[in-house]
Amino acid sequence: MSTKKVLVLGCGGIGSRYLQGLCSVEDILTIGFDPSEVSLGRCKDILGKVVSKKSEVYLTSSLNDIPKDIFLCINAVTANLRKESISMTENIFYSQYWILEKVLCQTINDLSCINKLLKTSKGTWINTPRTSMELYKKVKQLLIDGCNSNELEITVKGSNWGLACNSIHYIDLISWLTNEKLNCINTDQLEKWGEAKRKGFYETNGTLHCDFSGGTTLKLIDIPSEVNQTLVINKNNACIQINETTGDVTNEMGLLFHKPIVYQSKLTEHLVKNFLKTKSFPLIKLEESIYTHKILIEALTSHWVRQFPKKVLQIT
Repeated sequence: MSTKKVLVLGCGGIGSRYLQGLCSVEDILTIGFDPSEVSLGRCKDILGKVVSKKSEVYLTSSLNDIPKDIFLCINAVTANLRKESISMTENIFYSQYWILEKVLCQTINDLSCINKLLKTSKGTWINTPRTSMELYKKVKQLLIDGCNSNELEITVKGSNWGLACNSIHYIDLISWLTNEKLNCINTDQLEKWGEAKRKGFYETNGTLHCDFSGGTTLKLIDIPSEVNQTLVINKNNACIQINETTGDVTNEMGLLFHKPIVYQSKLTEHLVKNFLKTKSFPLIKLEESIYTHKILIEALTSHWVRQFPKKVLQIT
């Protein structure tokens, strides 16, 4: 197998985890780009703790160091820079395949631009990876076996989990579990916006209500008090509860199975190893995600302008 070039744009928190996972994949050359020497320094420290490396990672702050022929580009920059980072690099390299971090961007116009910029790629996927996890594959099979995959009442509840920036994870998951499309989102029960952990961005608590095409409803609840991250599926008095903090999946009878959530570095290793063989990811494709992101961004923007009428939505 010839050596494939994998590029990670953005070597901050999530980017460094991608790079960590790529160290365990054979037959690739990985390049990590970030204009910030501080981010590169932190990333180098993280990679230095990887015990068993099967491939090398080259870190750079210069666009001139990026090869022109990239097999897979993972765009892990913040949402406000997504469109710019894709546009800026289109004359520097061509990537056959892409993975984009969520949220894709902050405006409807940027969604349209990203879609156009990546039309020539062989495939683009969005990193909402619960659809690739064994935990949720088993949950989907439970729903299929019980003929309970539509008109579900689903509630996700957790503490300060980043409702605005992370809700797309669960919206994509429910679309995949039920084969239903997102119809609309209601933001009436969201709290005021406040500064997020990441400087320059904002978050909100409260409840998002999502309606899907087959009658399924999803409530996404983010509260300040400390609770485990749980997803509860209800239909006709039957209930499946997924405790993402512990990995336990239960129903009225007790424990069904235990399958912990897999985190980004390990996920990346598994996904890229399979991708080298199949040229496909078990992730949501760009075209589907553009549709869902449009509804999400419009809903969050309607809540945002009540507090910041002259600013662009600032989530990441």
